[in-house]
Amino acid sequence: MGEMRLLNPYSQQLEPELAGENPPLCGIPAAYVVGRAVQRFTVLRASRRRLGTERNMRPPGHRQLLLNIIDKLLSVMKWCATIGDRDDSGLASMLITVITPAFNRAHTLQDAYRSLLGQGVHLEWIVVDDGSTDGTGRLIGQLSVSAPFRVRYMQQNHAGKHVAVNRGVAAAQGELVGMLDSDDQLTPGALDRLVRHWLAIPDRQHYVGVTGLDADHAGCVIGDRFGANVVDASWQEMVYRYRIRGGKWGLQRSDVLRAHPFAEARSFVPEGTVWREIGQRYRTRYVNDVVITVRRAGSDRLSDRPFADQADGMVSFCARTLSDDIGWFRHHPIGFARIAATFARGLFHQGVPTYRQPMRLSTWRGRALWAVAWPLGWLLYVRDSRRGAALSAASIREDKRYRET
Repeated sequence: MGEMRLLNPYSQQLEPELAGENPPLCGIPAAYVVGRAVQRFTVLRASRRRLGTERNMRPPGHRQLLLNIIDKLLSVMKWCATIGDRDDSGLASMLITVITPAFNRAHTLQDAYRSLLGQGVHLEWIVVDDGSTDGTGRLIGQLSVSAPFRVRYMQQNHAGKHVAVNRGVAAAQGELVGMLDSDDQLTPGALDRLVRHWLAIPDRQHYVGVTGLDADHAGCVIGDRFGANVVDASWQEMVYRYRIRGGKWGLQRSDVLRAHPFAEARSFVPEGTVWREIGQRYRTRYVNDVVITVRRAGSDRLSDRPFADQADGMVSFCARTLSDDIGWFRHHPIGFARIAATFARGLFHQGVPTYRQPMRLSTWRGRALWAVAWPLGWLLYVRDSRRGAALSAASIREDKRYRET
């Protein structure tokens, strides 16, 4: 389906600047440039006169003085250009895109929108409606009227969060992109702090972005903190070597995300599938700064859905891990054993017999690890089946009770 762009007067006013039409000279006021030039001219003129008096020489002529003024003015302009490359100027001119995939989340989107207010950065918000039927489009239209940033609303048939993310990334105009779930909220000033951390990296071409911490609504950090306030590492180093657990949130380069889209499968696709690929080429700056508040309750959260609904995506994720990342086994053997058990668990849900399961792996070490872990995978599959049967029986009883009343 098509895209409907909802713009408010503020965003319309900003569009020419964001598009790069007639940008100001390095963001430096003209009065400042002239002031510096006059100051240098005054100093130059006084020094020339003093030098001429001490050497019993005539002061330079008007033509030479004019050439000196032009030379100094060019020097000041060059100096201003170097200021334009510094972090503060980059913070003022950089556009950040926040993408929110949404499926029947009109009741939480307004809180996500409020958290975007006052972030201190140039911002655009892209909401990708994944086939909602609860009036999400109408709500976004109302919010866009008073939004102090550009709001873009896109619709698609229900295809899953990963497809919505791909579409939002393809449409993003910002240099950095953040994926804000429709039921989460940014902490005050989070984007400003993350951008400042990003601009402090000297060789940003080797980095994909900057990532901070998640917290729940009670303010407790979810998962582990990083080993230092600032850590530069790849995704693999952070997961396998440092063994950092728990959800994390940050900003990533839009060009890198466009080069590594999610596979548009019909089932659930773990985010780690993309982060692993990116981690093989780029590093990330990790900071001990709480940047997002995450909702941990609710039956509609992906992490709370039955494993059977996520089996296809988990099998693909684990197979790639046991094939591509098995070299990290010595850093986190228990973690790889869990992945091997999850791999077998997912294949049992898919109905793949035991003797055919190791054929999905391309390394002998991965197959050996599967052989050790598959009994645990079988036990987990049995537990899933019993839970599924219990939930189905409870649903049938509830439906029968409802009909009787």
